[in-house]
Amino acid sequence: MAEVKEYGYYIEGNKVCIVQKDISFDNDVNSRNYGPDSDKILWKSPLESVTDGLEIQYSYSPEYRETNAGSRVSSQPVSYKGAGSTGKVRFDFSNGIDWSAYIGSYIVLVNAGRWSGIHKIAANSTTNVIYTETSYGEADNTSINFSSSVQYNLAVSFMEDESYEIDLPTYLQKALIYYIKSKFFEDTGDLERREFFETLFLEQVERHNNAKVAGLRLMATSSNAIR
Repeated sequence: MAEVKEYGYYIEGNKVCIVQKDISFDNDVNSRNYGPDSDKILWKSPLESVTDGLEIQYSYSPEYRETNAGSRVSSQPVSYKGAGSTGKVRFDFSNGIDWSAYIGSYIVLVNAGRWSGIHKIAANSTTNVIYTETSYGEADNTSINFSSSVQYNLAVSFMEDESYEIDLPTYLQKALIYYIKSKFFEDTGDLERREFFETLFLEQVERHNNAKVAGLRLMATSSNAIR
């Protein structure tokens, strides 16, 4: 019979941390958890490997979108280092592009380890060198080569203002409208309409969540059903 394991998670910044409920018996007098079954209420780092994996469903609100993933260029960024007194990160390339023409634009790095994601190209960028507005907190500014092939993409849309389009599912698009109306009537002091649209908002979010529930769904006929 398979052993039942119970997992949980918590969010810290942009990281999701997995924990496991410890059901071991701990009666060590030197332990701060001394006592029968005292450990059963504790959550700890996973106690053993999980061969079949864990599945986590989550939603993500992006701050940028690649408008054309086919525009990615492979194997061009070769190294990075701190940009001296500016405290920003600098990327060195090898494809001979004059990056001064792209100052103020955004670039996405893929397979770049800690630097994967969006960066804004800052002033002083030159041929084969990009200075960015991305913070580099380390004092050492030694040039470090990337450990794997890196791609970059300039075809990117960054969420700077209300003109950015967020790709929401249909259910959540309607829910957003109800939420905005609810807040509008809250600001005007019309609490009755505020509660009305808040109820519609919560119902719409519930429909969205219900649409993602996996498994068999059953329906039963009633006495008023068409026969």
